[in-house]
Amino acid sequence: GFVIVLDSTGMKWLSKKHGKKRKKGWIKVHVAIDISSGRVLDMKVTDNKTHDSQCAVELVENSVKKVESLGGNVKEVIADTGIDSHEIFRHLASRGTKPVIKG
Repeated sequence: GFVIVLDSTGMKWLSKKHGKKRKKGWIKVHVAIDISSGRVLDMKVTDNKTHDSQCAVELVENSVKKVESLGGNVKEVIADTGIDSHEIFRHLASRGTKPVIKG
């Protein structure tokens, strides 16, 4: 079975208008990666106010669809405490997928 890693990172951006600094902002990139191949299975870009746990179920579902299309199954999801929520644990349990949360 496949092991998926969920993670995110924030990125600061600065927009310019006519060569002048205009506005600073942050975005977050949330990714689901197949740990054995390093292949990105799914990715989502949000604003900095979106918590990692809000994207976790969608990332898992989209990744599971890709893995199943390859004839595989997802046996484990590894993530940090940013995805720690009752919703993701219930979702993974309903799929028979083991959650591994690293602190």
